[in-house]
Order: sequence, then C-alpha cells, then structure tokens
Amino acid sequence: MSEHTPTPWAVFGDDDTVAIVNPRGRAPKNEIVFWSGFDASHYPKQVKANAALIVEAVNNHEALKAENERLRSELEQVKGQVETFKDVLLGMRLDPDGYSLSSTKCQGEVG
Repeated sequence: MSEHTPTPWAVFGDDDTVAIVNPRGRAPKNEIVFWSGFDASHYPKQVKANAALIVEAVNNHEALKAENERLRSELEQVKGQVETFKDVLLGMRLDPDGYSLSSTKCQGEVG
C-alpha cells in the first residue's frame, strides 16, 4: 500500500468545482481529490462540506491517534489503581461496633 499525500490538505473550489489539494504543492500535482460537479452538482454546498470534513479528518488523524494512545495508557494506569484500591478495601472490615473501619494490615487506619 502506498503512502497518502502528506498533510496539510485544504479545500479549494467554487459552487461548480471542488478539489482537495495540498496547499504546499504546485498545480496540477497538488490536487488530491477533484470533483467537477458530476457526483452531486445539485448539492454544491454539501459537496464542499463533505470535502471539508474529509480534510479535517485527514489533517487531525495523527493527533487523534496520539491522543487515543495517551488515553489508553492513562486507562491502564487507572485500572491498576482500581485493582490496588479493591485489594485495600477487601483487606478492611467493620469493627464490631459497626462504625469504624479497621485494616487487617494497619489496625485503626484507613488507606
């Protein structure tokens, strides 16, 4: 599979023609996707909005992947903390008076 055109991408066009281009490239090689109105000429604003959505998704793809990885890493840390907290809670019991918690490991202390 070949590599995609480098970002950033941009929308270029008018009501009859919409193109997704690499603004750093030189015409005509800067065109990435080109619509000449044949596919939805009766919906020109929708075609341009769809092109803008594609451009936004492509331009943010790497940042979204990095954020996804960061969140996954944080989730794994939280999972570990939850397991530790569960272990601490399972090691605790109610005193006979029913009001205070005591730990089997540290008598009279919580946490």
